[in-house]
Amino acid sequence: MNEIEEITPQPAKSSNKKAAIIIAAVAVLVIIAVSATLFYTAKNSSCNKKAVQESIPTMFDGLSNFNDALSIAKRTPRLGLAGPVSDLQDAKSVIEEIEVPLCLEYAKFKLVESCKWSIQSFYDFMEQKSDATLEKDITLATARLSEYNDEVERILECMPSCELKTAR
Repeated sequence: MNEIEEITPQPAKSSNKKAAIIIAAVAVLVIIAVSATLFYTAKNSSCNKKAVQESIPTMFDGLSNFNDALSIAKRTPRLGLAGPVSDLQDAKSVIEEIEVPLCLEYAKFKLVESCKWSIQSFYDFMEQKSDATLEKDITLATARLSEYNDEVERILECMPSCELKTAR
């Protein structure tokens, strides 16, 4: 019996190294696969169709409320603008608080920028700044609103796999 024990082969050290390398390679592949899956899921869930379809009307409602306050401010004499401008700021704040999917963040940013420039035009008007300054404010507000509209249209066409834009 002692002879049998002596004959039993022992695992070679090179086999242990090969097994460790194979296990490490498999672990790396699993990590890569999980990472790719998470990246793909994050990319596609950033523009979830249902979330987009719920957020756009909410942003539109915020814009509508801002436009209502803007309409009142436009009809208010210079000395009485403090209240209407405060209402504009409140309406802008409501828009800023709207939660949107990641793919709509850029559109929301443009909408908020449009509101900021509209409010700035009233500050400049109250401070009796030049017509050129007021025209610049209004031009920027209008341009940002147009960019908001363009971005919403783009998102509606490309969802759920939209390329994300960042605020500039």
